[in-house]
Amino acid sequence: MKNLLLSAGAIPLTSALAIGLTPQAHAMGDYDPEVLKVTGDQLEYRFHDDEKTQVFEGDITYGNSFDKFRLKADVERHRGETEELNLQALWLHAISPYWDLQLGLSRDIHPDPVRNRLVIGFDGLAPYFLETDASLLIDKDGRTSLSVTAEQELMLSQKLVLSPELSVKAHSSTSDTYGEGKGLANIGVGLRLKYEIVREFAPYVGAVWSRSFGDSADIIGEEGGDIQSTQWVAGVSFWF
Repeated sequence: MKNLLLSAGAIPLTSALAIGLTPQAHAMGDYDPEVLKVTGDQLEYRFHDDEKTQVFEGDITYGNSFDKFRLKADVERHRGETEELNLQALWLHAISPYWDLQLGLSRDIHPDPVRNRLVIGFDGLAPYFLETDASLLIDKDGRTSLSVTAEQELMLSQKLVLSPELSVKAHSSTSDTYGEGKGLANIGVGLRLKYEIVREFAPYVGAVWSRSFGDSADIIGEEGGDIQSTQWVAGVSFWF
């Protein structure tokens, strides 16, 4: 979700194109080189009662300010077993100084059965410096899911960063196979306090609250799961 360095790099070139300086921009040649970036947004433990869950969210991005390829991973492990594993292969194309159009494929490896979906969405910086990732996922039967995540980084000092996060998920229809109900499915809120030892590495602590709604909550309740939960978290974020 995070790609502020590459997004920032797109601003000067996009502005130049907007005011008709295309020849000068192209003449600069190496001004917009291709860059490889590895990001671990969340590598953390989540604690609830006596239970402990491992979570990783990160990506590898390669490209320039206008076109990039991104491989994203979202993994959740509990009691030594992988409960959720999602991979996405995406192509991002700059459509404005602050926004990229993203197209690609998503593959849910866990839980079973494996599910492949088309991804269409936007990734960028919304007003008030909200790093936003909004995606529509479509499966082979035409069933759609909406996933929106927004995160902000508030600098409390040169080292301390407070990072609130909001996520929302919704589905077009009910699927007992994947434990998803029609309509608003889940809202999650996170708050993490990071200490940047260096800009590229920051340990953190925080809390995550999540609640399911509607048909999704009914399915989870029938399976004996928690409709609402609050977890303490401890982890690190990094990029290079």
